[in-house]
Amino acid sequence: PTNYIHAHLRPRGPNTRPTLISITQSLTQIWNSLLQPTKPGSLDDPRALHNVFLMEDIAAGAEQGFVLPLAGEDAQWAEENMQEFRRRAEDGEEGMRRLVEEVGRSTS
Repeated sequence: PTNYIHAHLRPRGPNTRPTLISITQSLTQIWNSLLQPTKPGSLDDPRALHNVFLMEDIAAGAEQGFVLPLAGEDAQWAEENMQEFRRRAEDGEEGMRRLVEEVGRSTS
């Protein structure tokens, strides 16, 4: 078996490599602290994390009917769509209720 983490991200610009390397190292450290492999990184250890790939390859996308914003423009996007988020939350959509609640916490 091979243990891996693959993450697909929205592009954030040309200077993100140091941040992505730091995230990769943090993910590896967390994995190792939780699973405690005897040979970290080794294919011979079934508990080892063998690879981590962070790919900035989401050029466009949509979730729950909303086109995703460019990376870094989330706050403006949430503000522009909040009326619809609230309407759907009031109509009983649990995911929208949680989103409205989360946005409210982050802005207070």
